[in-house]
Amino acid sequence: MIGAVAALALAGAVPAIGYAAEEGLLPLGFGDGSIEAVEEASSEAQEPQPIPGRALVLYRVDEEVSSGARFRSAPDEAAPLSDAGFTVAETWDFSVVDEQVDARPLSRSLGADSSDADGSAVPTGEDVRIALVERAGADPWDLVAELEQVDGVIAAQPSYAMGVASTGSTADTLTGWQYSLYDDDAGIDFDAVLEQQVDSDPDEQIVAVVDTGVDAANPDLADQMWHKPAGLDALPGETGAIGYDFGEMDDDPAPGPSMADSHGTHCAGIISATANNGQGIAGAADTKIMALKICPDGTNGGFSDVGVINAFQYLVAARLAGLNVVAANCSWHTGAYNPVFDYLINQAGRLGVISLIAAGNSALDTAGDASVGTTVGIESPYAVVIAASNDRNELATYSNWNETQVDIAFPGSNIISTVSTSSARSFFSPRIAHDHGEDLLYYHDFSDFETSPRNYRVRLLDLVNEEEISSEGIVTLEPSEVHGEPALEVTVDPSRLPEGTVLSQYQIIVGWQMENPLKGSDLAAEDLGLSVTPYVVSSTVPRDFEAVVYPSANSSELGYLTDTRANLILAKYDNYQIFDTAMSAVDAESDTLTGTVALQMGAGAFQEPVVMRISGYGIGKIAGEDSDYTPYALMSGTSMATPLATGSFARLADLYPDESPLELRGRLVGAAEDIEPTYDAQGGERLTATDGRFSFETALDDDGLSANTWSIEVDPATGAAELRGRALDDATLTVDGDEVTAEASEDGSALSFTLPVDALDGSSHRFDVRDASTGRTHRASYTVPAAEDDPAATALVRELDLPAGFSGAPLIAAGPDRLFLSDQAGTCLYVHPWPSSEGDAWTELPAPPTFTGRGEAGGWGTLDAYAYFDGALYAVRTLALEADPESGAGTVGVFAARYDIAAGAWGPVERAGTLTSAVDESTVGIRAVSHDGALYVLASAPISAEGAGEGLVSGQTVVRIDASGAMTELPCATDAAGVLSWLSLSESDGQLTALVCERTGETFRVLTWDEGSSSWRDAGAVAVAPDLTYVEVDNLLRCEIPALIIARNMEIFPELLEIARKHGRTLLRSELNTVELTSQIIDYLNRALAPQITRHGVLMNINGQGVLLLGESGIGKSETAIELLKRGHRLVADDAVEIRRVSDSLYGTAPELIRHYIEIRGIGVIDVQQLFGMGSVQFDTELDLVVQLEKWVDGKFYDRLGLGEEMYSILGVKLPYMIIPVRPGRNLAGIVEIATMKNRQMKFGYNPARDFVDRVDRQIDALTRQSEEQK
Repeated sequence: MIGAVAALALAGAVPAIGYAAEEGLLPLGFGDGSIEAVEEASSEAQEPQPIPGRALVLYRVDEEVSSGARFRSAPDEAAPLSDAGFTVAETWDFSVVDEQVDARPLSRSLGADSSDADGSAVPTGEDVRIALVERAGADPWDLVAELEQVDGVIAAQPSYAMGVASTGSTADTLTGWQYSLYDDDAGIDFDAVLEQQVDSDPDEQIVAVVDTGVDAANPDLADQMWHKPAGLDALPGETGAIGYDFGEMDDDPAPGPSMADSHGTHCAGIISATANNGQGIAGAADTKIMALKICPDGTNGGFSDVGVINAFQYLVAARLAGLNVVAANCSWHTGAYNPVFDYLINQAGRLGVISLIAAGNSALDTAGDASVGTTVGIESPYAVVIAASNDRNELATYSNWNETQVDIAFPGSNIISTVSTSSARSFFSPRIAHDHGEDLLYYHDFSDFETSPRNYRVRLLDLVNEEEISSEGIVTLEPSEVHGEPALEVTVDPSRLPEGTVLSQYQIIVGWQMENPLKGSDLAAEDLGLSVTPYVVSSTVPRDFEAVVYPSANSSELGYLTDTRANLILAKYDNYQIFDTAMSAVDAESDTLTGTVALQMGAGAFQEPVVMRISGYGIGKIAGEDSDYTPYALMSGTSMATPLATGSFARLADLYPDESPLELRGRLVGAAEDIEPTYDAQGGERLTATDGRFSFETALDDDGLSANTWSIEVDPATGAAELRGRALDDATLTVDGDEVTAEASEDGSALSFTLPVDALDGSSHRFDVRDASTGRTHRASYTVPAAEDDPAATALVRELDLPAGFSGAPLIAAGPDRLFLSDQAGTCLYVHPWPSSEGDAWTELPAPPTFTGRGEAGGWGTLDAYAYFDGALYAVRTLALEADPESGAGTVGVFAARYDIAAGAWGPVERAGTLTSAVDESTVGIRAVSHDGALYVLASAPISAEGAGEGLVSGQTVVRIDASGAMTELPCATDAAGVLSWLSLSESDGQLTALVCERTGETFRVLTWDEGSSSWRDAGAVAVAPDLTYVEVDNLLRCEIPALIIARNMEIFPELLEIARKHGRTLLRSELNTVELTSQIIDYLNRALAPQITRHGVLMNINGQGVLLLGESGIGKSETAIELLKRGHRLVADDAVEIRRVSDSLYGTAPELIRHYIEIRGIGVIDVQQLFGMGSVQFDTELDLVVQLEKWVDGKFYDRLGLGEEMYSILGVKLPYMIIPVRPGRNLAGIVEIATMKNRQMKFGYNPARDFVDRVDRQIDALTRQSEEQK
């Protein structure tokens, strides 16, 4: 819900609870958290928060120790973590899902999707486990970083504390309120379902509501609750239980009395409130509700992710026990990516359970800020992330969005549903009670305005100038209606307000006279409720517009401070929130009262008229047996959109029992209808994957479904990919914006295509499909594996052992039916039949002949290659010769000898060619190719441009050897500006072809041999030959780097600018040299990216040391800081101190908003810089000492020597810590000053307390010796 996620800390785990097993299965066991920590944190945060000292881990265990247990890991399975020094508080084993999926085909009732059918990147396998790891006081992110280094760990994350909280007002009997079901323009076309009813048994279908519990006493839910059947011992709890409470660890998942506690009941009603029972509302499905409560009592909707794990454990066990749980409703968000939650969703999904998850209510693009109020990065295809729309058919103002991570929108604004029967004070609505048939103490529907407008008075109060101005022309009242009943329409024109004023400084009060319904009453104020139902009607107001609405009943004239008004209602652009309805006082004496509705509007300065409608003002009893309270209310949020999606999914599962969960997912997501565009603060359109709102009319029309996908499977060796989804038969595919040719399967469930090589990089890529029939596009991002070589192509198979006694580096040549083997020294030669048959063996042949190359005797030295041609084997090598006497250039000779296979004899060694170049013989490469009845041998070496000299030298030669063995050297002339290196020799289209590289190393060319002219002809540059410089830079900037920095103020060449623009990369230039620049960047990033925490306290620089003063509010921290300022010390931060860890040091500063300011009770805020001068403030300082100020407690022991060196840990860094008791008369500034000086002494190795003790010890020793001597 809006503003609804209270992040709550959960302290430790308690021992697991076991239950009787079924069919030899190990019992379920559930981990739990300490409720005290949840209660303590419930009011401190509004978003998911990492719990200090705790982390969750997905890891793999050795197969040898895998327990095969159901849900509970065996103790030794924690060994990979405990052996690494971590404390494992709790473990879970969901591998039973893998056992079931792998062991047998799954029926539709047990889950239609096999383990390898979803194509997701979420880990699976019977060796996967979850563990809760604890380390007292540890920073959770530091703990995660350590865990990720442990062998076997798949993923680690902080253990989060989360929560739900309600926002909403009141709202059957109430069908007219359900625009979300029936409105033609903004609802889900529920009428289409009613026309498609089929005979089904709803007892066979169950939806799990993982939330704050469900009130089964609500009249619309009593018949819709699932009840645990007898004999189902695999689940905890008694027979007949409607679920389980993982907060209190019992089988009564009833909610608490707070507004937030009704969250789960509200979700349950949206899913499956009883239809056609003459009261209340209708749910989207006729399904049974399994209540899985994850919030401990008294936490105002708070829970930890341990409760979520336990709830999924329960529903997976239920599924395995044969219960048809089709969906899990998760109306809360996960914050940053949560791999454990992703794994749970995937394991449940493989058994047939789809999880529907709220996108969150922070009005954020989930890709922009993944840490606050969002649901992000879920990889499992069994999850559907839901955005909220409003009654204007727009994406709701509060809803999160993302063009790939959020799937589809459902109505979520002002949704009426069931709430707790014990939450009257939170949800009492006169209008809902009236429509439901309750007889209120007083009810005013404004129907008399049309006939008696003079009964109403309007006042317009300027709250800034404390005066009343005329409302004429500014405020207009008109009769209207809401949900088919009379209402009062209030229009306010800001353009008519006095110049220089804005609407937010005014309060509009509308009042009328009424007989006092409470005269003579003895009812207490807390037993009475007063409220009204307001709506913002105009669509031209800013999206952040809100109006504070104060309904009241007064005995005085029309005023704005009243003695009986109820608490406020906050009406916004597309939702409203009621905070309380109980009256604060009762007037039982007056004959008449003035009923009033006060409005105060705000959203900055704007001129467009504001139109609001006020409906159903009334007073009723909210306590006792004759209470007027009706347990239905309006709430808003993605929390309300999600159960509507869950109910719709359950309805589709009922209508299409033969479809798999993923096929039903595709039907749900593919049933999107157009939604009006909305924009964020920067003007960008707020997009979801479908850009639409769900419609049953479309969902029930197979031809109307739009193409959508849910997973991809990629072969990393070949790039062959299959995108899986629904209605893909006429879809076109783009990958990262480029259209890709894809072939659709016959049933439209998959697209097959080949990914570009550069997409196989192990990261996320965009895959968008556009439906040619509907014109709609579905956007998705999937993680693609990194490229691998084709195992079939690269697998090494041991075919032959080398001959006995063979040593050295082998050289191999292949003939048509045999392999030849020699060593590079040329001392031996072997032959083996090929392909090989059983019994074949190596046969030794004569070794190559010896020769003298430079006059030295001996063998070949080192052979370069063997080549087979036309019944002969040629041994080739190169050898450096004497320098050319005329040119002085060094030469390299190419020598060859021919082995006649039939004769079994070697011919003489001949000089075949010469490389007249300053090259090292060891760099020469030999390549041979058969062409036109001859063997051509290329000997080439890369040489530098300097080595090419004046073009008189050559780095290559080509030798032609004919069938008789005669050798001829072909000309390979190279001009000075031309070819530098020959790269390869081949036969192409009947021609002898050489691939060469020009001198610049940037252009490749093709040369062909012309036998007629005995020369090489230039066939031109290779088509699309890469420019090596361009390619290298392009490859660099293709990576997602934030910027490329050019040091030494060097010029940026044009190609670099072109490539940077192409990839959207930033180019920066610095005058610093590379070393200085790198050093400064590292230093800056260490600070900018350092872990940070904010602490309540005061940070001072005292004599060059950073001293952090801590203590509860009012203890005197700021007052002490003032005295220290007067003594010449410097203020860094007051009240809020931002602390960063850089390496092993801590640095503190003040938030920009309050920098240099101190707040003193009784004086107010003072500007220290202006009052004491520039030298009294400092931007930041390193922390050296923590001083805790606490109230003096009589009888408590305080350290009077200072021997103990206590430490205080912040972000894992320990600092000296002193506790100073505060009592009247103590000079705190002086004491803190002395503490700082003592800390400096101790830094330099001097401890005065230790010195004092040593002195006392010496005195005692001296006295002892003196006493002994006197004896």
